[in-house]
Amino acid sequence: MGYIKDARALTALTDSLRDASGDVREAAAKALGELQNPQAVKPLIALLYDQNYKVRKNAVLALEKIKDPRAADAVEQLISDKEPSVRAIAIRALASFKGSDSVDSLIIALRDRNDSVREMAVFSLTNVRDPRLIEPLIGAYHNERRSHIRGEMVLALARYSHDPGALKALIEALKDNDFLARKHAARIIRYIKKPEAIEVLIEALKDSDEFVQKTVAQGLGFLKSRRAIEPLIVALEEDIDPGAKSVCDAFYGALENITGQHFGRSIKRWRAWWDENKSKGN
Repeated sequence: MGYIKDARALTALTDSLRDASGDVREAAAKALGELQNPQAVKPLIALLYDQNYKVRKNAVLALEKIKDPRAADAVEQLISDKEPSVRAIAIRALASFKGSDSVDSLIIALRDRNDSVREMAVFSLTNVRDPRLIEPLIGAYHNERRSHIRGEMVLALARYSHDPGALKALIEALKDNDFLARKHAARIIRYIKKPEAIEVLIEALKDSDEFVQKTVAQGLGFLKSRRAIEPLIVALEEDIDPGAKSVCDAFYGALENITGQHFGRSIKRWRAWWDENKSKGN
């Protein structure tokens, strides 16, 4: 019925929101979301106070689809709902409704005790860019125990890499014990043209993960800092497994990008050229 976009369907579905069965109310809310008719907003807002959490959750989902800002304040009340799945959906909907006006609620959600709520809060940051989020996001990253959420928080910090505090956190993330955090940090930092970024990328050439090594090498090649030439050559001489083709390709590619020279995979030729030219400067 939710796909029949006419007044009769709207009336029937709205009436069903008052049904004694929670399953019926839930189904009616879902269908009203598909209708996306603004006339359903007030009845759906009333449903946000339903005793059945599934009904509340689907009322939020329906309002999110309708995208009527009149629902924002009512949805905001659900970020303290006792049911985690309701809190998670509410924070996502709120960010889409209110943008930067949802910052206070997003900060609360970043500290939520439930993993799914924190994850949804980070996901919702794609709809909001506000400097007030920087410190809470850094704090949430440092306190986060779940690997995939830590990684997503690092990605969220990328939007604020111009901020000294956010940049410091990103650099710290490249030394994180968690692979995902290091992976995302490497992808971000390789585009930051600052001396401190170059130094931490050089240090990360020795990372235990091949993806991080490749990403870091590619970043150093993009930045074209002569400071990276010696560490790249040393890593190829001493640390990098010649059988790790993609890693070797990234390291040699970085050397070519930085120097403009082409010695292929001959580390002896790279070493000889560098020993002859490193004192010459830029």
